[in-house]
Amino acid sequence: MKLAKAYESNLRAYTIALAEAGDGLVQQLKDAVLTTLPYTYWINGVVSPRLSQACALERVNEILAAFRELGREVWFTLGPSTKPANLAKILKKRGLWNFHNRPFMACDLSKLVTGFPQPAGVSIHPVEDYDIFYKHPHPLLGLVTTPRRRRIFDAYKRLAQKQPTEHWMFIAEKHGKPVGTGIVYFSQGNAGIYDVQVLNEFQGQGIGTALLEGMCAFARDREARLAVLAASERGAASFYPRFGFEKVGRYPTYYYSIKKQKQDAVESDS
Repeated sequence: MKLAKAYESNLRAYTIALAEAGDGLVQQLKDAVLTTLPYTYWINGVVSPRLSQACALERVNEILAAFRELGREVWFTLGPSTKPANLAKILKKRGLWNFHNRPFMACDLSKLVTGFPQPAGVSIHPVEDYDIFYKHPHPLLGLVTTPRRRRIFDAYKRLAQKQPTEHWMFIAEKHGKPVGTGIVYFSQGNAGIYDVQVLNEFQGQGIGTALLEGMCAFARDREARLAVLAASERGAASFYPRFGFEKVGRYPTYYYSIKKQKQDAVESDS
């Protein structure tokens, strides 16, 4: 439970930081923290709300209404601190879609496994010049050619410029081009690992392994105690355990789309 809470805490801190850096809103309520950006992105939502059992459905409706007023989708990420215990059932009954149930994983960085073969011609390092993604596609988001992507990268750059620096984007670079990226976010002595991605045509060459090893070693050298992340089923089974990651929980994310909001609004008016 303690290790799962470490991921939960890091995720909440990261969503707040990214919302603030991205010209979004952070609403600190008594039972939930709402984070929104002025465009579609996964941080539009709530991490581990703590709602009263007696008025949980009412509060869910109020939170959904707040996002609907802003014209934003909602992601409810549940965790070990989520209350009430049956909130997942309430969200499902309310019509939210169970988007995934990813495992939370943690690695004691004092026991980090390293020494994997390094792919030839690939360098792993923190991003120094974000303008590279205006020339070459970002492995996860693509080429920065749209207003939305520009705003996301502006937020990344602001976070990278913040002192002390807590947000680090890593790049796997080959022949001067990005072939893989990932994010390390430091909070409360732990390092959250987010958005690790390798271009399809470069997968299977050990680049993802080298990238994660470099990111975790960087976190360890900056005296982080734990590296924490949410994994895919395949990654949790065979990829992350090689570095010393262990499953520490499994918590669902529920999604309420803008389309669903409009449908509900029409139904409530009819």
